[in-house]
Amino acid sequence: MAVFHVNFTSYTLRMYTDLAVVIPSSPGWSRFVTPTVTHTSFPEKFPCLYLLHGFSGDYSWYLHNTHIAEIAQKYQIAVVMPSAYNSAWEDEKYGIPVSEYLSTELIEFVEKMFPVSSDPKDRFIAGFSMGGYGATLNGIRHPELYGAMASISGTLIAQDRLYNRTNSSPSQTMSIYGDPAVIDPDTQDIFVMLENAVKNGAPLPRFYACSGTEDSVAYPRYQRLLQCLDEIGYTDQVTLFEDTGIHDSYWCDKVLPKIIEWMLDR
Repeated sequence: MAVFHVNFTSYTLRMYTDLAVVIPSSPGWSRFVTPTVTHTSFPEKFPCLYLLHGFSGDYSWYLHNTHIAEIAQKYQIAVVMPSAYNSAWEDEKYGIPVSEYLSTELIEFVEKMFPVSSDPKDRFIAGFSMGGYGATLNGIRHPELYGAMASISGTLIAQDRLYNRTNSSPSQTMSIYGDPAVIDPDTQDIFVMLENAVKNGAPLPRFYACSGTEDSVAYPRYQRLLQCLDEIGYTDQVTLFEDTGIHDSYWCDKVLPKIIEWMLDR
């Protein structure tokens, strides 16, 4: 595989920002590869996963803590890992417009610079912890952009962040939600957004959600999601998975291949 560290000036964020990009490529010379795999053996455009980090992470988190590069090579999928600091992947009231950047400029930049498909059916979004919230939030907001979305141990309850029940500090909460900090349920509460979409017959990306059963951070929020899905009667195009695990990179690494295989419908 080829792994890129990209640092570029974002006109949306008005600052330099980083992302890591993994592109499948020739595995290089090996006497065990018969016949030889070359760069011309690969498609012109790869499906692409936008993979969002959790709280305190950055663009490099998955490269340091999971086997995402090897997974991308195995499944022949490009993976883009941007930085969003501790923004909850939101447009901050007193900060930077991360959600706007994620859904506009980042996709535009990646699809101009790298051999990735621009077909929404080939474009996916997922994330771990805070990134699971961000992937679900932005996937519901922009169903026209993504063929599928996935929450890996997502901290899905916006109110928990609002009332500092997560790692966010009061100043960080105000940066995201304003002072006084207020959440708009129709655009920031995932459960209300899902209910509204189902009620109005609005399109949604295919949805995968998972959590470790010993995960004291994510599992209660995952159970709240199950309750919501049951209440609104939404099971179409939804895949749920739980198994032994806690809120750590081992769990994330364990489920990433399952999710990517599901996204690619293999």
